[in-house]
Amino acid sequence: MEIRHLTHEYIDSLVELGNKNKEEFKHFTPHAFSREAIADIIDCSKLDLYYVVLYESKVIGYGMLRGMDEGYNVPSLGIGVDKAAYGTGVAKTLMEFLEAASRLRGYKKMRLRVYKENPRAFHFYTKLGYTYEPYDDESVLGFKEL
Repeated sequence: MEIRHLTHEYIDSLVELGNKNKEEFKHFTPHAFSREAIADIIDCSKLDLYYVVLYESKVIGYGMLRGMDEGYNVPSLGIGVDKAAYGTGVAKTLMEFLEAASRLRGYKKMRLRVYKENPRAFHFYTKLGYTYEPYDDESVLGFKEL
């Protein structure tokens, strides 16, 4: 398993991951999973970080730290993992990687948004030390001190 920066060579595989996991990603909507949207992210991101998780040359996960390009001092974290990789530790490894990347850049806190209809994610993030505050009728914001 490898974690690599998202580059143009992974666009098709990332689109495939999004299409293959439409039901699982219904609460993970950072952007459209289209070639154009992903290419735009790659070409326009300066401080925001986007990564893919590879296993046997296939993209099985996607993670990001974003908001820095807009001037926020608390990165927003997002991950999506192929359903076939649930329970293997891929999501936890990706979370730990993103937290380490944040620490290396000097960030002291992370944030994420969790939909109330996604108890699996809520439980997962809680186990990793995230605490929550209300956001809107559909979701909460999770925070973790680094």
